[in-house]
Amino acid sequence: MTGVDHVIKMGVADPERLGVMGWSYGGFMTSWSCHATQRFKAASIGAGVTNLMSFTARPTSQLSPRLFGGEYWDKFDAYRNHSAMFHVKGSRRRR
Repeated sequence: MTGVDHVIKMGVADPERLGVMGWSYGGFMTSWSCHATQRFKAASIGAGVTNLMSFTARPTSQLSPRLFGGEYWDKFDAYRNHSAMFHVKGSRRRR
């Protein structure tokens, strides 16, 4: 958010018309931004992982057990706490 604050201060971004987007890890971070802050009026998530438990079957998922110290069935709370879909209540619905 420091970078967002900086571009607003520079006059490059309008704080009333902010959007966020990301692909892959950027999509993961975008999904977090949707519930962690109410600053963004729009979001676009591409190929982002919103549920780390469903990511388990992917060949690239070997990173998660190393990060959390085990598979999700053994470390359920850690995976849930780091999965944006379990925090969707904090997101703002727009029409």
